[in-house]
Amino acid sequence: MDGWLLSFIGACISSLLWTALPTPLTTTICLTFSLLLLLRFSDYPFAKCISGFLAGLVWISSVGHWHQHWQLREQDFHQSIIVTGEIESLIASLSTEQRFMMRIDSIDDVETRHAPIKFRLSWYQPNWELKQGQEVKFLVKVKPAHGLANEGGFNYQQWLMTQGVKATGYVKKSELNALIDASTTIRQQLLDQLLSLELSHGKWLAALSLGYRGFLDDDDWAVLQQTGTAHLVAISGLHIGVVATASYWVFNSLLMALIKFGVLSLNTPSQRVSIFLTLLLSLFYAYLAGFSLPTLRACLMLFVVSILLWFGRSWSPVRSLLAILFVVILSTPFSLYGISLWLSLSAVGIILFAVWCWPVKRRSNTVLNTLGASLRLQLVISLFMLPIVAWQFGFISLGAPIINFIAVPLVTLILVPTCLAATFFFLFFPSLGQVLFKLADTLIGFCVTTLYQVGSISMTHVTIKDFPFSIWLCLGVGLLGLLLPKLPIPKFIFVIWILPFIAFIPDKDKPYWQVDVLDVGQGLAVLISSNNKVILYDTGPSFPSGFNMADAVILPLLRSRGINKLDLLIVSHNDNDHAGGVSHLEKHLEISNKITSEDLCFNGWRDERAGLKLAALWPLKPMVADENESSCVVKASGGLHSILLSGDIDKSIERRLIEMHGEDLKSTILVAPHHGSNSSSSETFIKYVDPTYSIFSQGYLNRWSFPKAEVVERYHSHGVKTYSTSEHGQITFKISPYTIEVQGYRRDIYPFWYANYKG
Repeated sequence: MDGWLLSFIGACISSLLWTALPTPLTTTICLTFSLLLLLRFSDYPFAKCISGFLAGLVWISSVGHWHQHWQLREQDFHQSIIVTGEIESLIASLSTEQRFMMRIDSIDDVETRHAPIKFRLSWYQPNWELKQGQEVKFLVKVKPAHGLANEGGFNYQQWLMTQGVKATGYVKKSELNALIDASTTIRQQLLDQLLSLELSHGKWLAALSLGYRGFLDDDDWAVLQQTGTAHLVAISGLHIGVVATASYWVFNSLLMALIKFGVLSLNTPSQRVSIFLTLLLSLFYAYLAGFSLPTLRACLMLFVVSILLWFGRSWSPVRSLLAILFVVILSTPFSLYGISLWLSLSAVGIILFAVWCWPVKRRSNTVLNTLGASLRLQLVISLFMLPIVAWQFGFISLGAPIINFIAVPLVTLILVPTCLAATFFFLFFPSLGQVLFKLADTLIGFCVTTLYQVGSISMTHVTIKDFPFSIWLCLGVGLLGLLLPKLPIPKFIFVIWILPFIAFIPDKDKPYWQVDVLDVGQGLAVLISSNNKVILYDTGPSFPSGFNMADAVILPLLRSRGINKLDLLIVSHNDNDHAGGVSHLEKHLEISNKITSEDLCFNGWRDERAGLKLAALWPLKPMVADENESSCVVKASGGLHSILLSGDIDKSIERRLIEMHGEDLKSTILVAPHHGSNSSSSETFIKYVDPTYSIFSQGYLNRWSFPKAEVVERYHSHGVKTYSTSEHGQITFKISPYTIEVQGYRRDIYPFWYANYKG
């Protein structure tokens, strides 16, 4: 059994490396052989393993094809549609904007109940405040699930798939928008009552009690990350485990007391009744948390353990873990592609490893020894999670072991039970619930104040440079070997495995200069780097919600490369899609020099940095940079190759550039003017620039239909190779003296099927 389960799980995990799903024919053949091996050759362990592996391939392939099949019709993305359904979860609630998940019941009066469809929507200037559980009708404009694709950035499209989201979009202003049923869920009612208490730390209580984190701001998340305590405000396996353990002990003790005093019969199955009640309470707690994926996984794990206890089965830890993971993959297969599952499994594996290496002896079960064992366990978890967290998030929290040693028992043994009790009594005895919430507010106030004080100490967290995965793997193997019990090989061998991490020096003096046209949606941001010097042309847009491309794209990429300073920022003009991120960059990054067409960036400006020659070709003189025509046009040259950055100029400016510079416009790479608008990229301009490559930086399915088909054809007719950020993601050019290597993020760097499927 263990071999079959392990093989099944291994095949499912292998899908993380697939660039495409197996064809239906391949899937059918795999299923046939899997059943044949299981039915005819089950006595052979190897045959059972092969059967399990093939079954895993069939399962992931099937759910992958099913997900891709149940997409909206293409015409639904090119016109407004009327949808009805239920508000599933409130993501953020603001006076000017509401973002939420909506379960769709019908599209243009055609029911969709036969297939689960979920939209992630925004509503600007809403007519009423949305609540979880409301039945609504909206006129919406949607796109297939899609996200930006950049080095070091958050893969939004992959996350949408793990959440089961089929489309994203916004609610249009219309008289058709209507509230069909104002009824709300118990969870929403509890959240409203909690907020009505106007407690000082209500947003934190909402996160701990109801799993609603929409009120936590950027500063709150920053301090949680810096102190390594973000996991404590996410209701997950740790909280479900505490609730289950405490409730089982209470129910079992109560039943045993009732049996002892003769209230219940001696034949009462107290253990099974306690297990059943514990499952119910844990499910209720998961419901309060909105049945998020971590809580759902924790409930599945609890269900497997409960089944074993119910029937008196005793499995080894390995078999139990395999069975739990098997059930998780069957019920929530797309959780394989989210980081939370792997962080949870890593933590569980580390705990089992620590308990195995350093078991707590019963005869020495003193308070001092218990504290020592707890501290050791926390240190081991922090040590082993260090490379995992650093690899994924680019920083480590040096104070996390000590902070968590205090915070974990405080939150799980005091705060969470207090919040749960307050929530329970709020339903039936509001006055008592209010008292408990005020007590919890006092406790959490102390915790939050302490976290902010610790987080303000710069030495508590360190940003990690972009180490290759192989370096992190070496570090993990080295730590594992050093912490293992006696081995037949000397311990110093594992010290050698840690040396690559200590000795690794990023290659700063690369034999090429590099251009990265970033995927910033409908906007532009181009990064040019050479000899450890970095130039940024434009910053992409920002939005009223606070979301901006500096925080979402540019800063994560720079941090992943260990870059903390811009040598030069060039802002072509003041349109939001080009300059929206400037203030955010200036807030978080050192910028040595900044020029715009209002000051230095005009015809005649010259500069040389890190072996690259920079020249501004337009405008003629400094001018107010509020119009496309004022875009600062810059040419960067290195060796035999060059790139022309043209902003949003139109054909009239293209003609002026030809008159002024003629053959000097010739460039290897051209960032197409105005995102591929037909008002730019004239035949003559393309002829004079004579690029080998042209890049269109534009949003996915943007409302202007950029790049225009006729513009793309115009470039192709001149033999120009074209790329677009909406299709390829970040586009990277590594430019050597005689060769140019082109990489598209979606095609060459992160080409996996679950991150690049098309709706």
